[in-house]
Amino acid sequence: MELVTEVKKGFKKTEVGLIPEDWELKNLTSVGEVLSGLTYKPIDVSDHGKLVLRSSNVQNGSLSYEDNVFVDMDVPSSVIVQEGDILICVRNGSKRLIGKSVVIDKSAEGHAFGAFMSVFRSQISELIHFLFQSDIVQEQIRESLGATINQITNKDFNRFVIPLPPTLKEQQAIASALSDVDELIRSLERFIEKKEAIKKGTMQQLLTGKKRLPGFDGEWEDISIGDILEFKNGLNKAKEYFGQGTPIINYMDIFSNAGLTESDIKGKVTLSKSEIRRFNVQKGDVFFTRTSETVNEIGISSVLEENIEAGVFSGFILRGRPINNRLSLRFKRYCFRSEPVRKQIIGMATYTTRALTNGRQLSKVKLSIPPSKLEQEAIAQILFDMDRELQTLRQKRDKMRRVKEGMMQKLLTGKTRLVKPKTVQTNNTKSQRKRSWAYEEAVIISTLIDRFNSDKFFLSRFRFVKYSYLLKRYKEMEVKDYLKKAAGPYNPQTRYGGPERIAKDKNYIVPATSGKYNGFVPGENIEEATGYFVDWFGTEVLDWLEQFRYTKNDELELLTTVDLAIQDLKEAGQSASLETVKRLISDHKEWRPKLKRKAFSDKRIEYAIKELNQLFN
Repeated sequence: MELVTEVKKGFKKTEVGLIPEDWELKNLTSVGEVLSGLTYKPIDVSDHGKLVLRSSNVQNGSLSYEDNVFVDMDVPSSVIVQEGDILICVRNGSKRLIGKSVVIDKSAEGHAFGAFMSVFRSQISELIHFLFQSDIVQEQIRESLGATINQITNKDFNRFVIPLPPTLKEQQAIASALSDVDELIRSLERFIEKKEAIKKGTMQQLLTGKKRLPGFDGEWEDISIGDILEFKNGLNKAKEYFGQGTPIINYMDIFSNAGLTESDIKGKVTLSKSEIRRFNVQKGDVFFTRTSETVNEIGISSVLEENIEAGVFSGFILRGRPINNRLSLRFKRYCFRSEPVRKQIIGMATYTTRALTNGRQLSKVKLSIPPSKLEQEAIAQILFDMDRELQTLRQKRDKMRRVKEGMMQKLLTGKTRLVKPKTVQTNNTKSQRKRSWAYEEAVIISTLIDRFNSDKFFLSRFRFVKYSYLLKRYKEMEVKDYLKKAAGPYNPQTRYGGPERIAKDKNYIVPATSGKYNGFVPGENIEEATGYFVDWFGTEVLDWLEQFRYTKNDELELLTTVDLAIQDLKEAGQSASLETVKRLISDHKEWRPKLKRKAFSDKRIEYAIKELNQLFN
């Protein structure tokens, strides 16, 4: 659904899209210089000497030192990195790695960089680094890559163009805002690493019997996996059979999930009834990755936690079907992923062009199990709770990554300004305009439409109402006027009481239609509305709302509905719990049907209560 609109007032068309009229489009090399890396021979590589930074040292926008190369040779100063340099991968066997970059910090200063890397040195390197992460530069990189050679040349760097704000103050403000989000993401990643290390240590203690939980005794039993599972190879079909049909469990489903449910299975394959019977799956089956390019990725396990109608499994994995009932379902999530079991699987693997395991090898692997299922369940529950905490942290990190993407899209193209340009600054009379409720609401919805519209999609009334509600909660504004309607909290006064009419009359927003979709796009005078918004509310709340840019409608409805229910409960002097929230929803005629929907299951409502507590408390 592509939307074609006129160029907004105050913007101009450029090679990289619309940018403000007072911004410039500049060649990348006009604001810095490109330096080529060190060429060395195998004989120069040593176990000591100068560290040479390579593509493997750049991981997720940070420096990693897990795979290092040192050289013992004379290294020219031109290939030594300095603090603030941008280290860029310019040549690699994988296209997707071309252009990945990292800013050199103080601790990395003095290292060399290899021939497949380049350094971009600039006075505004922090901002340039974010531009390199954005679609603005990444699309230019993709266009420059050849069909067979994956590299960026100096000639390519000379052709790359970037949009720049007119003042150093605005450039620094953009870099600072994005750096703050980066630091939040890094802090979450450090916390996740810490929690993962704690879980790994707990698994080593609990899954080997070195540490026993209170109330359990008796000797653990050493068994072979073949004593509890029988193995079968998976299904192989030509590629034209894939894409529709019956659900098929694939390699990445196993690799990414210790426990599988139907919602985790995305693959489809067209099969005969006979094939479905031969390669069927059922609750309690344990699957193992059978082959991989690296030995550490074979024998990864996952248990199917619910039945999948007509489900099958692929040829890159093995199915282990239980031949007895000695292991509890949830214990299977963890016991085959313990360190002693993984070491045996890797040690037995064969390797030709790829690492391989098979049912015969896996059947010989030794496994220690508790004498009772109660102890198995108790161990699994502790590890499951750790998994849930890690999942919440990863979701929060991934949400912040999406927030950052949204912020880059707006800040690096000038669609959101952190420093007001002189041409749109409001004078005292304008900024002190009387703030009636209707006019304030018109400014809010207009700014939300400007912020959350994209070139392909416009903002629907459903979404801007939800964003407006969350904005008011964040700013601790009154939400009593919101009614309990079928789609969640809704204030009919926004549509019928003046705000939408004011926004349209002022040409802040313009109605738009594409097929069956209706919504709004920014109008010619949108900058007047956004100017008022910045004066009245600031920009922090817009950055906070970015975390909901890619949130699905069902989840927005869930969060705002549960939040309004919680506000009612607080006013009545009641605490918020699954029971009280469900009762309040059930008491309202238009809300009652929500409880029959999957989006409002007990699990989802509990999630919403927890998430809202983090958002607003």
